[in-house]
Amino acid sequence: MKRFYLTKALFLIMIVGMMSTSCKKDDTTDDNADNNNTAASGITIKLKIDNDAEIVYTKGSAMDMGGKLIIGGNNDDSDIQFSIDNTIAKGTYTQGFLISHGKNGKAIFTTATNATSYTLTVTEHNTSAKHIKATYQVDYKDNNTQAPHVAVGSFDVTYK
Repeated sequence: MKRFYLTKALFLIMIVGMMSTSCKKDDTTDDNADNNNTAASGITIKLKIDNDAEIVYTKGSAMDMGGKLIIGGNNDDSDIQFSIDNTIAKGTYTQGFLISHGKNGKAIFTTATNATSYTLTVTEHNTSAKHIKATYQVDYKDNNTQAPHVAVGSFDVTYK
């Protein structure tokens, strides 16, 4: 069963990676980002692991695909992806979603493999406006050292 979830997570990573590298900028978006780090693309994803500096992703993609919201952010050396039910309502969840994060092409954590606990708190989801805001926390063990780590963050995205 664990292999099934790992395969599913890797498949989602591949899809989001392809979407984020093959999508072109929408001609109707504003070229200027506002002062709260929300990019013109309508994507802001934040991630902080332990006491490291916060990573802010403003490049990526977000879309409704086959009943799932597939959200991905990337920068020069790392990426993060989410797969969430497209009808998810405000509330706190401990299952029913996938989160994965990689750096320099290597998996750091996925909720399907090395997470010991994880939560997603949806603070806003307007399905008509196709906008979702949430916070998340993933407690996980390093695959090599088994050292415990805590990843926390948020996302604020408009999807297609």
